Amino acid sequence: MRDRENVSNEVENFSEIFSNEDVSIYPNPVDKVLHVSAKFIMSKVEIYDIQGNIQMTKIAQTQKIELNLELISSGLYIVRITDTEGRIRNYRTKKL
Repeated sequence: MRDRENVSNEVENFSEIFSNEDVSIYPNPVDKVLHVSAKFIMSKVEIYDIQGNIQMTKIAQTQKIELNLELISSGLYIVRITDTEGRIRNYRTKKL
């Protein structure tokens, strides 16, 4: 429950972040496949809806991953990336 509250609260505080020096998420907005690449090893990538409900989890252990979002409803989502040291980064994406 605590994790769900954190994700919902984070949605309200996000600016339009689609890429930075360490992470690139594209295309944004996304229709079918979301590409996530990082300069570090991602151990897990999760997709949450804006209510904090988890929609998808992928165990990665890589710097690049493709997520098929075709079956997920349109709306705003949080892409939560966990690295191999347990650090978490959150980004917003829009599903068409």
